[in-house]
Amino acid sequence: MPKTEKTFNKPEYDAQYQKEHYYRVSATLAKADRARIEAAAEKAGITKAAYIKRAILDMVERDGF
Repeated sequence: MPKTEKTFNKPEYDAQYQKEHYYRVSATLAKADRARIEAAAEKAGITKAAYIKRAILDMVERDGF
């Protein structure tokens, strides 16, 4: 009987991990705001995604949640 070899599928594993551990949010912003957001993130020394995440969490904290 031939041996069946199990292979590790990293893209599938990564997708499943993301699905189980993260909440993805999509936002539509005006193109005019893009440069402002990029400049603010660069000034803060973080990525745009990190900047937006920080803004959301700061607002949640400020609102007492």
